[in-house]
Amino acid sequence: MFEQMITSETISEIGREYHSGRGAPSKIPVETLIRSCVYHEFQGRATLGEHLHELSGQTAAESTLAERKQTMDEQVFVKVMDVALKPLADKRKHRDAFYHGMRLLGVDGYEVSLPNTEAVARGMKKAKSRRGKAAFAKMRTVVLSELVLHNPIAAAIGGEQESEMELARPLLQRVPPGSLSLGDRYYGVGVCISALMPLYQQRGSCFLFRARDDLNSRLLDLYADGSRRVEIDTPNGKIQVREILGKILTRSGQWVSVRLWTNLMDARKHPAQQLLKLYSVRWEQEIATNELKNKLGTGPLLKSQTPHTAVQEVAAMIMAQAMVVRMRSSVATQGKVSTLQVSFDKTLRHTQFLFLLAALGEGIFSQAQFKACAAKAQSNLLYQLTKPRRKRSCQRAVRQPVSKWPRLMRKKYTHGDTVAVISPI
Repeated sequence: MFEQMITSETISEIGREYHSGRGAPSKIPVETLIRSCVYHEFQGRATLGEHLHELSGQTAAESTLAERKQTMDEQVFVKVMDVALKPLADKRKHRDAFYHGMRLLGVDGYEVSLPNTEAVARGMKKAKSRRGKAAFAKMRTVVLSELVLHNPIAAAIGGEQESEMELARPLLQRVPPGSLSLGDRYYGVGVCISALMPLYQQRGSCFLFRARDDLNSRLLDLYADGSRRVEIDTPNGKIQVREILGKILTRSGQWVSVRLWTNLMDARKHPAQQLLKLYSVRWEQEIATNELKNKLGTGPLLKSQTPHTAVQEVAAMIMAQAMVVRMRSSVATQGKVSTLQVSFDKTLRHTQFLFLLAALGEGIFSQAQFKACAAKAQSNLLYQLTKPRRKRSCQRAVRQPVSKWPRLMRKKYTHGDTVAVISPI
């Protein structure tokens, strides 16, 4: 599965490109190390050295692996990730992943926390608030994904604590031709649209971004479907977009006002009501982020001890998610069902078992026996399909209000035995 994404020869070429040329050759090739890191993000519950031995049979101390990752250029992982991530949706197999022949893409950023180590404290700053500094330093990542498949096709990792817009600008310029990008109000601004409009016109790509209500626009023309052509001010001059103002009835019974900006100017081919409903698909990006952080990863706190290795960890996690998506899509294609009906959790569990079986069963199981196990796992996943999502919502309230805790401004530690004092009656 990993070789289908990127070959070992390509990883070796990338490693030689970013190698300084100094020092003796490492005993662990760069392709083996990167593959082991991705395998480590898959399996968890063990150290990287144990997973390296499990996968390749090579042995190395944890300190040796940590030093090797620290001295390796982080761009090796980033470049490998860029080459490995590819679009998967097919117009014949995944019709719901396209709109009028355009591939549906979602873009969004998320933050992960780094542990409070000396290396992190030297290299990264904590955000400040009225309550003091944040508990952990944050690192942002922006991911461009195929919405229906939850497949990451590109990512930008902020190893130097770049803002989301700094990461998103070059990322959005890599969208494949003939695609439709959906984004929230962070991207529905003149700065982002002015940078993307010329490139999108060249590639035949489009965008559908939600805009804030406080942004100004000048009315130029009205369409029969209720949308309108407006002019907005951007750093690169005035730009014309199509604006859609509407209300959406949420599942909780409340009306929410929505303002969309798009370069889909043909109101007959793309009615406003149709685009309003289409924008709800953007929520799949939030679900994909949750799968990456909480189901595949260890939660919002990374395991890496330095900012340098944190970039490598996030890149390995994103590649691991892309491999789960490939397995998930393969099962859905075999069963002729929607990809979202194949559970991410169950696909991950079955894939972990298959990888462990392949690692430990080398030389014991024949190729035919292993293929039979893989086919059995796929049939089992088809038996465990999730039901279509119910059109319901839960009330947004808490059963019991949270009690007020005192604010922690400065950490205080006490050393020694526990002090016990008996209070007088």
